[in-house]
Amino acid sequence: MSLEFLRSVFGNLDKITNQSLELLQMADNDGKVGYACRQVELKPDGRLKAFIGEIGESYIGKEKKLDKYQSVCEYDGTTNARTIYRLSTTDALISEAYQWLAFAIDHTNQSNNAFDYKSAFIVDGQLTVDIGHCHNPKIKLISMQNPVINLNRKFYYHKGEFIEYTDKMLSLKRTIDVLIVGDMTYFFTMAGEKLFNMERAYKLVCQQKIEEIALANIVNAPDQFSSKAKTGHNPRYFVSFNPERLKALQDRRVRMAIAKQFNIALDEKGDRFDTTNDKMSEKIIKLLCNRGMTDPFNRIAVEVDGARRWQ
Repeated sequence: MSLEFLRSVFGNLDKITNQSLELLQMADNDGKVGYACRQVELKPDGRLKAFIGEIGESYIGKEKKLDKYQSVCEYDGTTNARTIYRLSTTDALISEAYQWLAFAIDHTNQSNNAFDYKSAFIVDGQLTVDIGHCHNPKIKLISMQNPVINLNRKFYYHKGEFIEYTDKMLSLKRTIDVLIVGDMTYFFTMAGEKLFNMERAYKLVCQQKIEEIALANIVNAPDQFSSKAKTGHNPRYFVSFNPERLKALQDRRVRMAIAKQFNIALDEKGDRFDTTNDKMSEKIIKLLCNRGMTDPFNRIAVEVDGARRWQ
């Protein structure tokens, strides 16, 4: 699904039905994200639908927000500001969190103070037209910006006087961070990772892949490799882990060739990668996670943000 698919979604937001607006509050529950929603109504009648239309117009109208993006790609742990990342709501990285989010939207709390819900706002509804292969898809427009604001030094005019406004207000911006169409999620910004607490998810993926690498017996110091793999941005790299590369590296001849090509040290026996050196561990991580490639013109090893099939 391409940018044209998303352009069609924004162009048909005026054909939304059963629309609702929810304010979202997120909480950390022992490392897992928790959600609570409060549905709110906008007045006058029809204002929410008009606001939804304004969002669509801001992306494909004069502001052309959609034009800042160059492509739509599968989520792979990279962070290109000009790429919209997509992944299925059933993807292991977000499936559990998505189910809890959907439950919270369907079971909103109407008794609590709406201003206590400050994490995001969600526009929920269903399109009455087909978009691509999606038949009348349900959609969710999510902005991860705090919708609750306090106005400082703001005064309203009343009967010839300017009176300071001290109450909280709801502020809805026309910029979204996440769009969900049917069962597909689109990240317009990396705030989507925060929405689904993906840091926890890719740390679990990282641990799983570390164990697979240790079992493959291609490194001489698996504990030191594990420590390095769990630091900094390394855990997110494992989202794009390439199992075919790991399988290939179990062949000693392949390891020796790769070690020479990518300048990765081997142990004293010349058998396994030497991961007593953190720099070597970094190179192995990048190599296994599609960030180490060969320049097609001069055949030298290069580091890339990520690898996708040439089209």
